[in-house]
Parts: sequence; C-alpha cells; structure tokens
Amino acid sequence: MADLPGRILNITPSSILVKFVCDTEEKILAFMKAFATGTVKQRLQEEFSKFGFKKLEVTITVEDHESEMR
Repeated sequence: MADLPGRILNITPSSILVKFVCDTEEKILAFMKAFATGTVKQRLQEEFSKFGFKKLEVTITVEDHESEMR
C-alpha cells in the first residue's frame, strides 16, 4: 500500500482497525482525495482479499494530535 499517502501505524486484528499517519497537511489532503475517489477502499480491499475478506465497509475517523498537544 506504498502508493497511498502517509504510512500505516497499526492494524488491530479484531476489528481490522488501520491507522494511517499523515505527517503533513499535504498528505492529509492527498489521503482524503484518495478516499473520496475510492482509491483507499480499493487498495484496502485488494490487500485484505488476500486474507479471505470479500467485502469491506470503510469508516474514516480523523484524529488531530497536533491540536491536542497545543
């Protein structure tokens, strides 16, 4: 999934929680664009289908850790 902006920080197996880290506003905007066009879901589907998952429901939660530290 190297073609997606940001990097995967963690994957939680029980709920398949994937955390992407975007260090810059540019990467956040690129990620949101990739999500809006379906690229994120498509890439996740491709990767998880290798493990037998047939259908994905994708929910995005944005956490702004920078503003929490102010």
